[in-house]
Amino acid sequence: MIRLSRLAIVVYAALPVMAAPLIAAPPEPMSDWTERVPSDVRLYIEFRNLSVIRHHLRRAGLWQIVRDLGESAMPRTTTRPWQQRTEQLLGMTSEQAVVRLLGLRTALLTTDPLEWDQGLVLAEVGDEELIRRLLQRWKATALDPMGPVERHRVPGGLLVAHRGRTLLFGPERDERGLWLRTVLLMAGKGGTSLAEEPAFRGLMADVREGFDGLAYVRFTDSGPATTRPSLDRSRAVLARLEFRANEMHCEFRARDPSLPAAEIWSQGSLIATAPADVVFAWSGPFDASAWLGAARGAAPKRPAPAIASLVRPLLTGLARGRAESVSAGFGTSVTLVVSRIEAQDSNAFDRAQAAVLFEHETPAEVVSLLDDVVQLGAWWLTPTSGPDAPTTRPTIQIRRVAERAEVHSIDVGALLAARTSCPFFANMELCWAADGDTFLVATDRRYLASVIRAMRREVPYLAEQEGITQLFPDASTTVDWLMLRGRPTAAMLRSWLAHLERSRPDVLKPDFWRDWARQRMTHQARLGLGLRDSAVPGEAIVAEVAANSPAARFLEVGDVIVAVDGRPLDSEGAARSVRERFLEALPRGRIVFGVQRGETRFNFTIPLPSPLLADPDSFDPIAAVRFLIALLDRVDSVAAWRRASGEGGFRADLRVRWGHSSAAHPGP
Repeated sequence: MIRLSRLAIVVYAALPVMAAPLIAAPPEPMSDWTERVPSDVRLYIEFRNLSVIRHHLRRAGLWQIVRDLGESAMPRTTTRPWQQRTEQLLGMTSEQAVVRLLGLRTALLTTDPLEWDQGLVLAEVGDEELIRRLLQRWKATALDPMGPVERHRVPGGLLVAHRGRTLLFGPERDERGLWLRTVLLMAGKGGTSLAEEPAFRGLMADVREGFDGLAYVRFTDSGPATTRPSLDRSRAVLARLEFRANEMHCEFRARDPSLPAAEIWSQGSLIATAPADVVFAWSGPFDASAWLGAARGAAPKRPAPAIASLVRPLLTGLARGRAESVSAGFGTSVTLVVSRIEAQDSNAFDRAQAAVLFEHETPAEVVSLLDDVVQLGAWWLTPTSGPDAPTTRPTIQIRRVAERAEVHSIDVGALLAARTSCPFFANMELCWAADGDTFLVATDRRYLASVIRAMRREVPYLAEQEGITQLFPDASTTVDWLMLRGRPTAAMLRSWLAHLERSRPDVLKPDFWRDWARQRMTHQARLGLGLRDSAVPGEAIVAEVAANSPAARFLEVGDVIVAVDGRPLDSEGAARSVRERFLEALPRGRIVFGVQRGETRFNFTIPLPSPLLADPDSFDPIAAVRFLIALLDRVDSVAAWRRASGEGGFRADLRVRWGHSSAAHPGP
């Protein structure tokens, strides 16, 4: 999903560059512009009837937010990209440029999604005579034509070509020859087009006609952008967009050879009968056996002796006894629902109450097992000395709610707040219950009771709400699904920021997060190994392994590192060579150590944490939250679901709805 978020940013960032006020487009068939785009283009975004799209977004109060996102997504350089210097290059303000040039149809293309200033813009205008008047106004110098394509140079460093009503803009500094190769395709002089690229053609195979927007991004791990990547290593994402007066629908298709084939699950009725006031709901696949295995693997290898005597028997019992029997009864899906509990006074903040629902053959057995595990965990959390030590340990309380349901709960909020030094947990109450064929866990007893009543249809539930059922996907093809309500979520986030303003104003300042980002980057860039050169050239001996080292689960003191990523170490300065190659490997997310341990040779592939940020000075999550609040304030609902597809890819849908009530904020 990370690649989907990158694509969404690229699409929205392109809108301000290519949008125009409401004008009418001539009713004629549109040619396929991808036949005019070189095959090595890795970012292609096209909008049709963009004037209408802009009108809808302005009416919803979303347009200025989109413009702000576009500004923030552009690269941070000392000079603005040529696409944003229209007044200098064309003698027009950005608004005048989009009104006269880009309203009917426009596209942005580049060989590297991160290098906007090397990208080109295609545009279709109302008539050819307008092009000639504009070229005169720009004082363009004619270059040799290329067949039916006329070429010009505009003072200030801009190249312009046109054939018929289609214009092509690009920077004069055409280092990769993208503008020239696009001109050749426009002239019919040969070359391989994007329409012929296997990755693009495969994703476009079943795309419906009549789209308002099309976005294509291809990511690759091989070489620079000028090198044609092999298809088996490329990751490609395509999005088809449709805009309506109060809705945007986006269909994603992706090709990623590293993805396994998605399994279909049935969401049943758990989502439909969630409480009517939920602000967030998600449902997806769940594998109890895999989860239990991961939980065992997360246990410490060398617990303190006093703890080990308690933990090991418990884990053994979970592994061989009741837990395996219980895990076999779980269904294939899990559902998470979150509701907003509004603050009761101005000094408090809205709380998010959550519940997790599992289908199970005998949920009462899960309740019994969890009783034992939670009681032991509470015993371990409880401090035995100090000013915060309680006189008694918390115990499990059992109360009957909604007539037949028994809710088991334990007040662990104070313990968690003391252990984590985070007062946010102070009011938390861990609760669990069985109802019918469902096992539930929640953060509040009253909320768990409301979830159970909604499941029984005794109180308003989600599927009863107007327009909600249209957001539910087809269960026969769904892999996972989520729904978010915009305005109540925005209100909850706003209350959190207001609480921070009162209690921790320093957290809201950009300098706080920039310092945090620098510290995190410094921490992540440490190998966490003490190394020394061996007497044998090209070997580094492990003298120390820090507990937080990425290699802590693989290496031991005394191991001899002889190679990194399949390459022998330098004959001199082997330890330094290991550190240098570790820094080189960080962006790849893994490193392979060739290790000699006694008489045995090992190759350990060690996962590495991704660098937090390339530029810590740009890290400002509070600004991102404020932007999100502004966006959600104008959105009724967001729904997304992923569909099953063949191995090496997936399909997803995103639907964003906004209401006419937001027209009171029409934007600029």
